[in-house]
Amino acid sequence: MSVKKKDDRLHDFSAIIRRRRLELKYNSAELFANDHGINRSVYQRWENGEDLNLTSLLKLLEILGIKGSDFFEKWELRNDNMPPVKYHLQMVAENEENYPKKKRG
Repeated sequence: MSVKKKDDRLHDFSAIIRRRRLELKYNSAELFANDHGINRSVYQRWENGEDLNLTSLLKLLEILGIKGSDFFEKWELRNDNMPPVKYHLQMVAENEENYPKKKRG
């Protein structure tokens, strides 16, 4: 049986969310998780550098009050293990016709 190695880039991710939790005056990860409807053990795994899925990341950023672009910029600046950039992504979102407007009620 092989042991899955943690991705070193997740260490910096966990540091960012831990710091933000502390900025929000939550000294306890358990209390933070309970107050925001997150399973305590799942949240603690995220703060310990375990992997999480995209839906969970979006929920977490919303709870922490962090814009995705700000989070990824901070993560990239903190992380020496990011792969070198080979291609620059032209943002599809720059062209509004590619995305229908959501109706907000």
